[in-house]
Amino acid sequence: MMAAVIIALAMSPGLPRAESASATAPRAAEAPPAPEEPSVVMGKTGPWGQLQYYSILLEAPASIVKLFPVPSAKTVWKFKDLTRDQIRESVIGAGLTEAQCDRMFAGTADPYLEAGVIHLFPPNELILELTPEVRARVYQILRRCDGNVLHTQPYVIEGGDTSAWFSGSGMRDELVDLIDRTSYPWASGRAFSDLPLLLEHVRDSKEQDLAMKTLTRTRSLLARLIVEKDADIQALSDYWTGLGRRKDVLPILESVAETIGVHRIDIVHLLPSLPRKLLYTYPDISMLAKGALPDCHWTSLNFFNYEPLDRLLDYNGAMQYIGEHYEPAKGSLQFGDVLFFLHKGTEDAFHSCVFVADDIVFTKNGSNIAMPWILMRFDDLLAKYRQDFEVEIRAFRQKP
Repeated sequence: MMAAVIIALAMSPGLPRAESASATAPRAAEAPPAPEEPSVVMGKTGPWGQLQYYSILLEAPASIVKLFPVPSAKTVWKFKDLTRDQIRESVIGAGLTEAQCDRMFAGTADPYLEAGVIHLFPPNELILELTPEVRARVYQILRRCDGNVLHTQPYVIEGGDTSAWFSGSGMRDELVDLIDRTSYPWASGRAFSDLPLLLEHVRDSKEQDLAMKTLTRTRSLLARLIVEKDADIQALSDYWTGLGRRKDVLPILESVAETIGVHRIDIVHLLPSLPRKLLYTYPDISMLAKGALPDCHWTSLNFFNYEPLDRLLDYNGAMQYIGEHYEPAKGSLQFGDVLFFLHKGTEDAFHSCVFVADDIVFTKNGSNIAMPWILMRFDDLLAKYRQDFEVEIRAFRQKP
């Protein structure tokens, strides 16, 4: 069950100010027994009805992966606005020994300073001998510099089981073992940042392409609504239309309820037209013609729009749009409510998603072209975005 969602006084300039309120996921009953299919999970019942869902893994298509610049096989660590003595103190405090610190500075190339950022080149032997706990603390330091993209945006192994995550990928066991050896704790799973080291061990370009493609794996959900003949079809229709914010879905729900032996419908058919079109797909490179690729805010705020609004590609434009068309959500969360993730104590909305039902949200995790539009459990999404700060969630609802 989704935890209580905080509604604060204001979010950012241009957003409405309102009395403090709270919004929670609608009250739900306990989950019924699991269905016959062992991979299927029964959700909790609520005004959305009864959902059942199962996990799938998605990978970016090869045509997209080939667009990625392949990093150098030489690892570089960047430290911003720190002196050598401060770097040394920080990494030793994170668990490196004096000898390891000396080797970090000796590296495979001479350190250099550029625009306030010191570049160090730790040898592979040093990287390999770090324990997961020390690695996590050192990489937490590296995340303070945006130039360490592989550390600020690591590859996340959801659930933490490396063997299961890469199962069926075709990657050699040696490479999977290397990823497992160099991964580190990340919320409820593990993270991997040492792509240059991995590229040192691939045999050829074909194996490199496979590794790069497999690392784009992300988990999504396929969810189905159970519609029995005696269900309150009108109540279900009211919920899945966002209380009248979009066209009626009553006919298709009635048809499912009356069809003998069916009584289930994939909820993709109940989504508004734009998310229905985007779900489980990846951005087309042609979208760059608009000046930027769709991100989470574009995705969330276009949820009910038949045609996407280009102004939502811009962060400031998106924030202004909220003030014009949304208000703080009160009471139970409803289909289509937008949840914003903020650094607690700031007005920095670093992510947003759309509440669908139960604890399932519709999301695009960043503007990266290798990130698809997916359904996720809210807690899994929160864990994926866990960083080194507290997260505050604020909920907004489209105005009547």
